Amino acid sequence: MASAGKGSTRERLLDAAIVLFASKGYAATSVPDIQRACGLSAGSGAMYRHFSSKRELLTAAVRRYLDRISDDGKRFDAEPTRSVEQALGRVATLVWDGINDNAMLLRVIFRESEAFPELVDELWSGVTARTYQRFARFARQLRVAGDAGVSQIADPEASAAVLMAALAHYPVVRLLIGRTPGGIAEDRYREAWIQNTLAVLRQAAVPPPGDQ
Repeated sequence: MASAGKGSTRERLLDAAIVLFASKGYAATSVPDIQRACGLSAGSGAMYRHFSSKRELLTAAVRRYLDRISDDGKRFDAEPTRSVEQALGRVATLVWDGINDNAMLLRVIFRESEAFPELVDELWSGVTARTYQRFARFARQLRVAGDAGVSQIADPEASAAVLMAALAHYPVVRLLIGRTPGGIAEDRYREAWIQNTLAVLRQAAVPPPGDQ
């Protein structure tokens, strides 16, 4: 069985294919193109030792992205933070890095959404479970303003969807049209998101029992 390490042929095929799908289009990219792009003989059929088709390769790229989101979430949970503000900063970094590092894959999925509706559903269901639902759990457990209270948002799932959509909007708009929302610089948008999210959480904070 081939290694799935970073430098493995399988990983190089995935990386090369996504670059080609994003630049040439899925239909216009051939198996020999993919093999040639990662240093293999165009006529070797080497790709078929790892993937049965281009479709299986694209599916594997989507699942790799979802696995990386899951791994990022586990690392986030394992690393302590000193404050809610710092935790939100880490959330922003993880979400933006995840989108930026996988920009070409997302461009392919946006472009080919009508051709691969099941793959779009799998991607969106995975992102929802790994990012939106995780943030909703995070928001429910937060203690804000020091130890003044625990956030009691009335609808944490809907609030998480709004907050995470606002966060993801910035890199997605930049990915799709090469512009930024409102023409705002990245650091300003990030800080505004953190402060507005803090305001929502503080407004929903309920003092601990005995402090009311």
